Parts: sequence; structure tokens; C-alpha cells
Amino acid sequence: MKEETGVIIPKTGFQKMKYYDIYEFAKKKCFEYIHSSEENHNKFYWFSKEYKTFEPYLDFFLCHLGYAILNPLNYHNVIAYGTETSVIFKEIENQNNSLSILKNADGFDENTYRRCNEIALNIRNYTTDIEDDGIILPTGKFLTVDRRIHQTHEMIATIILNQYLIKNKELYEDFVKYIKEQYNNQGMTINESNYETTVINYLNKYLGCIWFVNLYTSYNYLYNSALLTENTKSIIEALNLNEENIGIDITKEQEINKEEIKKYKKIIQNIYKKGEKNE
Repeated sequence: MKEETGVIIPKTGFQKMKYYDIYEFAKKKCFEYIHSSEENHNKFYWFSKEYKTFEPYLDFFLCHLGYAILNPLNYHNVIAYGTETSVIFKEIENQNNSLSILKNADGFDENTYRRCNEIALNIRNYTTDIEDDGIILPTGKFLTVDRRIHQTHEMIATIILNQYLIKNKELYEDFVKYIKEQYNNQGMTINESNYETTVINYLNKYLGCIWFVNLYTSYNYLYNSALLTENTKSIIEALNLNEENIGIDITKEQEINKEEIKKYKKIIQNIYKKGEKNE
């Protein structure tokens, strides 16, 4: 089931829109803010300095401009809104309530995600001496799972994928189809029963990412060899040199046909051409 999506505008109401159009809307609102005063320009400048891998627009839109998104990642009856340091996914009962009521509603589940920047996720180029759990992007960038604050791979995968879904129609529609097929036609929900490995599985099966776990004496990594880039291919080759490591190529576990490979290679190229900064 494809959920209704759109943007909840502070003090105004709800504006329905396609999920993959949210990026352009958010970017437009950021630029309006930037150009309205020198002070605002400076605020955005210092905010964006923390972003080198991903663009800053979505986080600024949510965390500083006060907008919210309805049903992110096709969750059912959930809003995504920001605080100074985090993005919150909060379960709601009534989509027609005001944003202030939705944010402050008691008794509903919520999940807290860090902003998608270098500092919050300790993003750096992957090297074989890294001792953290994390996700390796097709570019070779490593995003850290911080166990000290009870982060999971799924939480990091969620904020990564959300950066992509808000601007890519083909990817969004494919992800909704994936949910429908995997979860018996039920929409994603924020409750724990469907909050296991939905997104991280999608990232490493279809979007060329590597699910990376430090086992202290060895590494465990899950990947799709058919969708490796030059960067990630060299990483897997280096990891495979250590016989104690446990590398699982999901193409050997799950059949992925040539048409799918061609399709997802194109999506990956599109994401890392437009969706991720190359600084």
C-alpha cells in the first residue's frame, strides 16, 4: 500500500505531494530562507559546513525551518520532524492535527535518528583498520553505527535511504513495491514487529551498500557482488584476504536476474551522480 505523503507546513497546514518531490520543495524553502537575510545566509552556511557526503537541505528543512514530512519511507501514520540535533519519526493517530499537537502527543512510539552529516555519523573513507560497526556506501564512505547510544544498522540505513527517496521517483516506487512484496501487502509501520532489517536489507541487496559488523577478532559483511563499484570491489577484495572474516555474497543466497542488475546499477549511478556530494 502506498501511503499518502507530503509536507506539514508550520502554522499553515498540510501540502500533499509526491514523496520524490520533497527534495526540490525542501531545497527551495532553504534557498528562500538563505536569501531573506545575511543572518540567515550565515546560519545555513555554518549548518551546511558539517555536510560533505550528503546535502544539508533535508535536515535544515526539518531541524531548523520547522517543517515535517508525512509517512516517511512509506510508514503508516508517522511524521518525521526535527530537533536541533536529531530527526524524529513519531507515530500519530490523526493526520489532520496541527504540527504542534502531533509533536507533543503522548503515548505514541517514536524513533530518534541523528542528522545525516559527517560529525553525527562519523563518516569517513573506509579503511581495513576501522573497528566500528557501520554501512559502507558504493563510494567507499563508511557511516558509523554508534552502539553507545543504541544505534542499529537499520537506523543508519533509514536516514541514508530517506535522503535518496525524496528525489528519485523510480527508487521510491521500487521501494514501496519491495515493502508490499516482503510484508504481505502491509505498509511499513514504526512498531518493533516490522522494525528489524527492512531498510538495511534493501540497501545492501539493491543499492550496492555493504552491511559491516566488527566481530572483534574478525569482520562480518554482507554485500551483493553484482552491484559492487570499483571502490567497494577493492574493499571486499581486501577483506577477503583475511580468512577469519565472514563475507556473505547475497547473490549466492538470493537470485538476482540480469534485468534487475541493470536496473539497480542505473539507480545507483543516478543516486551518486545527483544524490550525494562528491567533495
